[in-house]
Amino acid sequence: LNNKNRSKYQIKAGIDLGIVEPFTMVVLNKHDKVSALYTANAQIKRLNLKRERLIKERHCILGKCDAYVHLGLDAAKLSCEAKCKRNKITILGKEIAHLIAADVSRKLIKHDMNIVNVEDLRWVKGRTYGGRWNHSAQQECIAHSLAREGIAVKKVNACNTSQECSRCGKIVKHNAQTRMAYCPSCKLKRDRDVNAAINIAKRS
Repeated sequence: LNNKNRSKYQIKAGIDLGIVEPFTMVVLNKHDKVSALYTANAQIKRLNLKRERLIKERHCILGKCDAYVHLGLDAAKLSCEAKCKRNKITILGKEIAHLIAADVSRKLIKHDMNIVNVEDLRWVKGRTYGGRWNHSAQQECIAHSLAREGIAVKKVNACNTSQECSRCGKIVKHNAQTRMAYCPSCKLKRDRDVNAAINIAKRS
């Protein structure tokens, strides 16, 4: 199907990028019901866990480095080790981003999509978020990969995508251990990443 024919089906797609779950993508039908649900494959999850481990190790090394400096000791070796970890984290982040982009592209082509929604992540800045979250780079890779297939990436408001119930719009409660979202209003219980992805897909 060409882009013009695709749009008449009124189907929507949304991608939620995360730390625990690298990505969650839903495809909604014209009634805003989930017709397809996708998450990261085993390779992406394995690399993501490795990246998270390296980030924690680097933070630990930086903490030791600060302690050495405070005590007046030479922290050159620790600084070098932290830099090495940072380079590995960057390389892994790029690899994960490219794998996610390729996976998302294949799945959207299968559904004859011509557009997919992602969160506007311009607020993700600074050492706290920018160093830990690789989402902006992932979005760039996704957009570049989909552009070759004639699929557009649309950035939508990221406010409360995880906090709102994807059925009724009320504020949901989260269970950190099970990663489930529960809506006290309509009693909906759904995976928090799936809930966010649905809200992202619905936004215009």
